[in-house]
Amino acid sequence: MSVQITSDCILCGTCVSTCPSNALTLTDGRILYTEDDCMHCGQCFAVCPARAIRMFDCDPSIEFSPEYRKNVEICIQMRRSVRKFLPAPIDHETLLNLLNETRFAPSAKNQRAVQFVVLGRHVLDEVAHLVAQIIWANPIYKKESVEKDDVVFRSAPQCVLAIAPKTAGTEDGIIALSTFELLAQSQNIGTFWCGFLRRGIEASEEIRKILGLPDELQVVAAMGVGHPDEDFKRPAARKPVPLQFVD
Repeated sequence: MSVQITSDCILCGTCVSTCPSNALTLTDGRILYTEDDCMHCGQCFAVCPARAIRMFDCDPSIEFSPEYRKNVEICIQMRRSVRKFLPAPIDHETLLNLLNETRFAPSAKNQRAVQFVVLGRHVLDEVAHLVAQIIWANPIYKKESVEKDDVVFRSAPQCVLAIAPKTAGTEDGIIALSTFELLAQSQNIGTFWCGFLRRGIEASEEIRKILGLPDELQVVAAMGVGHPDEDFKRPAARKPVPLQFVD
């Protein structure tokens, strides 16, 4: 079974009230678990005050102080779309660790259908002209020199693709990359949303072939990544967001 209730359980019922799929019930002085109803979202594991739930070999002894929320707020305020990068790529282990953290991002029905592909600079150079030709064909864009300005990839040494089956929605991939973006900010790694590449992939079978993307998968979003070659001192100036409460 994916979820196991240990003898440390204090029968408080917190896991039962938290479970979004009613896979846990408190019956006759016991917590009962129904595997077939479980979404495997891990909410019960995260909320248990007695550390009595075992799931996926994860450590139940970890607990975070509320202070962690302040760091998240700073990362959100200092997030920037970086368009100047140093040439050195992010090492594979760092990228693997950051992308692996996105498993904690929301997922519709906990499907976890999103996969990632990390493209290196060699393959980015190979498709840059193809992407530019597609983009510049649209009159709303100003034609610029790919060689001079690298307007597609903005000198980023790598690009992360969030991909998913075409039968799945796009929201999970966008949420996952948004989560990755903030994680990268916490490690002083720069990012930007590479919409040009995503549009190029949608329009060109040649680009899909170069990138080795099978037909049944869609590219939900693309994000350039690398060590930033600029240093932001403070959050960007922003107007307050329009807000309306409807009671």
